[in-house]
Amino acid sequence: MAALAWLLAPGGRAWDPLQAGPPLPGPTLLLPAAGALWIRVLIDLALCVYVLYQWLPSQLRKERQRRLGWTLASALVLLTAVRLSGPEELQTLAAAIVVLLLGVLLTTLGTLHRYPAEGRIEGAAVDVPLGLLLGWTIVETAVRAAALADRQGTDLFDLGAQTWALIAVGVVTVGTAVLCSTGRGHLSVALAVVWGLIWLLFDRLFGEPSSRPVAFAAGLAVFLLLITAGSRRHRVDHERRRRLRALQDAARPPLNLAG
Repeated sequence: MAALAWLLAPGGRAWDPLQAGPPLPGPTLLLPAAGALWIRVLIDLALCVYVLYQWLPSQLRKERQRRLGWTLASALVLLTAVRLSGPEELQTLAAAIVVLLLGVLLTTLGTLHRYPAEGRIEGAAVDVPLGLLLGWTIVETAVRAAALADRQGTDLFDLGAQTWALIAVGVVTVGTAVLCSTGRGHLSVALAVVWGLIWLLFDRLFGEPSSRPVAFAAGLAVFLLLITAGSRRHRVDHERRRRLRALQDAARPPLNLAG
């Protein structure tokens, strides 16, 4: 029901990233280039796959799907609310909804840790969509917070927009790195954030407003997140292979050295 409300919300679900939701507010130093919005199409498709996957007979009685289903339903309702908050006068409300969406999605990590995917197919159909949505929501939260501060003329401690943009990139990087250092590494979360940072780097170098320090910080963040998430995933996969090898060795009959 939540998925139907999300898909049938006024305005339709056109496969145009600029129409798949309200435009990101800007311009600010944290606003990525418009190409970053193409990830919305991928997330839409991934969420549709997840909704269909949870209805498979093999998934109906799984505790993992029962717990994640309520989270996904809540996220889809909040995504619908964000879509309906397109007018400029509702952008403050949209920012609040995105923050709430971020909180809801963060609760999924505990469930993913307690109930790991049983195979690669389940990981691709469930973990990847949630990870992509969480990663992009992290980026969108930072963008909307920066736009809200700019609209209200907020400049705490008179640090200036560039300094606050650098701080925001640092917070996003550290927060995402912490998330990607738990569980199986949450590579999809890191990739979604990296996608936003790459387009941020591009726009700060060639767009307006330009800022080489912010572009450099975004590039450094991309490198750190890929290293962090990739390293964690490598360690987890290595431990899994070792456990499987130990189980296989334990199942082998003992060698008869006496002939």
